[in-house]
Amino acid sequence: MGARMPDAKARKAVTRLRDGVPDWKVPFMSTAQKHLLNTLQAVRSAPARVLEAGCGDGSLLALLEARGYEVSGFDLEDFGLQDNAFFDRCHARLPGLRDDPLRLRLIDEKSPWPFEEMQAVISNQVIEHVRDHEHFFANHRRVLTAGGIGLHVF
Repeated sequence: MGARMPDAKARKAVTRLRDGVPDWKVPFMSTAQKHLLNTLQAVRSAPARVLEAGCGDGSLLALLEARGYEVSGFDLEDFGLQDNAFFDRCHARLPGLRDDPLRLRLIDEKSPWPFEEMQAVISNQVIEHVRDHEHFFANHRRVLTAGGIGLHVF
């Protein structure tokens, strides 16, 4: 009987270890995040200013920043998911945002970014939680530059 071939997940972990990258240091990327990243890279290459609506713990922002995008993000302060540790979690992934508090915010409803500031606005599994879609998209349209894009996975 021959040796059993490791499955794809095991081969990937072995490759990472062989390349000197501990498995826990390689960021996990969900299927939705992969789709957003691939689509964004296809239609708006880095460097570009990207705003993530509903940025959660900053994991997607960190993946974008690692690919050369200038990132900003927000989450709603009254949604109930974010607590006092919101900034700590995001800053752990994105230490550069600690020095620029205008790029990471907890907001009430209205986006505080200036008109025509961003080249892309994205969200990952956020739209199903939005109470007022018209308001949500109007704010995104307001901050997008001419030719800016919105990418939303839900």
